[in-house]
Amino acid sequence: MSTSLDVPAIPVSREPRPGSPLTDPNSPSSVSKKQSRRARLVGAIGNGVEWYDWTIYGLMTPFIASQFFPDTSPLAALLSMFVVFAIGFAARPLGGYLMVRFADRTGRRAAMVVSVTCMCAASLGIAVCPPTESIGLAAAGILVFCRLIQGLSLGSEQPAALSYLVETAPRGRVGNFLSFYNSSALIGILCGSGLGLILFDIFGKQGMSDFGWRIPFFVGALLALLAFAVRRHAPERTVPEEMRCERPLRTMLSDYRPLCVLVAISAACSGTLFFATVTAMPAIATQLGTGGHASDAGTVMLAALIGQSFMIPVFLIAGWVADRVGPRKVFAVALVVSAVSAAFVFAAMANDVIGFVPAQILMSIACALFLSGVFHTLIPELPIGLRFSALAVFWLIPACVFGGLAPIVMAQLAGHGLYAVFGIIISVLMMLAIAALAWYGKRTR
Repeated sequence: MSTSLDVPAIPVSREPRPGSPLTDPNSPSSVSKKQSRRARLVGAIGNGVEWYDWTIYGLMTPFIASQFFPDTSPLAALLSMFVVFAIGFAARPLGGYLMVRFADRTGRRAAMVVSVTCMCAASLGIAVCPPTESIGLAAAGILVFCRLIQGLSLGSEQPAALSYLVETAPRGRVGNFLSFYNSSALIGILCGSGLGLILFDIFGKQGMSDFGWRIPFFVGALLALLAFAVRRHAPERTVPEEMRCERPLRTMLSDYRPLCVLVAISAACSGTLFFATVTAMPAIATQLGTGGHASDAGTVMLAALIGQSFMIPVFLIAGWVADRVGPRKVFAVALVVSAVSAAFVFAAMANDVIGFVPAQILMSIACALFLSGVFHTLIPELPIGLRFSALAVFWLIPACVFGGLAPIVMAQLAGHGLYAVFGIIISVLMMLAIAALAWYGKRTR
């Protein structure tokens, strides 16, 4: 049977101050070492499966496009698939918001079990969906519906997993726990990238377009079943009744306005940078090419695999550093590095100065550093009784809007040889986040 672990009763209405149990990431925890290890596994396996599924959709996009949008040009088919990708994003905030009361009352673990169950069903639906040639427009309708289910499930997964890990982490190890969360996402992404590379090597481009693209989605459904089994009897984490807030959004906006602004801008940066790096860059390089010439699909998948493998050690090192020097310092450095890297890499790609492989590696490292800094800084700062609500609204909405639009905008710009413009967009967003972090820092001294 699962064990319920309630957090200490602390009011949620007062202004946060450094060092308070409400905001201090090193607050005492009543969780044993055994429960802590299990908590990391529970958060990791589900999060890894979630991101595996989202990754294979991005990598399989060039092959799926011809099956669901066969009568369009390559650019139009790619944009259509990215629109479906964006539709899934639109469901994420709704999924998170619908789970707020359930996650606070029933538990974070229960919310994660629901999310991974929905992900399993959606992956299986995509895997068995007939092409447009067989059932007409209904094929695209099924694809959109499955993406909506995936969006709803991921919308509840991220706030639940992050809240669960932060609230379970022992003193002085929040950075370590969150680095494990980030690493699990990359393990899922790498598994998706690796499987895609293997399948492409076996079946080739035509074989992948015909039937090979379905295999990763079947694998995703099996992985989700495994995650369900691991999570089903995991220790639970609930929010006591005295810590719950009837008007969480109003409380956040009235008592924690600078934090809300920082979370929202950081989420916009996260969605843009992450999905440009992990989803859009490989798909665009395969379908449209970079620097004026097309890239081989196998080379692109290998580059994505190499670049993303660099992210895991960055996550672990950044988590270790954040626990020792403070997460805000890591976040500030990450923002500067990401702004400079994006401007340089996309300009260099536009002028054919660097190839896709080094570009993917550089952007993957910058992305990993940013994600480490943003999660290690913001998640522990959010009040426990408001944490899930704040993540569901102030994080997920900007992340979904900007993350969903990023591949579409990037594909449009790439189609006109304007890679450099997208790099400038990322850099501007990072500078806005730097300003928001400075404002929040002054308000909480």
